Amino acid sequence: MRKPLYVAAEVSYTVKEWDLTEAVRNAGFLSRFTGKPAHAVVAGVYLDEGIHNRLESEGVFWYELSLQSLDAR
Repeated sequence: MRKPLYVAAEVSYTVKEWDLTEAVRNAGFLSRFTGKPAHAVVAGVYLDEGIHNRLESEGVFWYELSLQSLDAR
């Protein structure tokens, strides 16, 4: 049987330090208030070079969006 979990995602065109911090914070809120596991995710077209190490050290999942996925047509 699968156990429920939550995902806290921050989505930006260019994912920066602030987005990662928010995703981690929000995952913490979800875990604390629900008592269920929550994972932090950041998604965007680009990932700021300076946060690669932090993604790995904090266990944050990175999802790369394509430019085509942003087309509103």
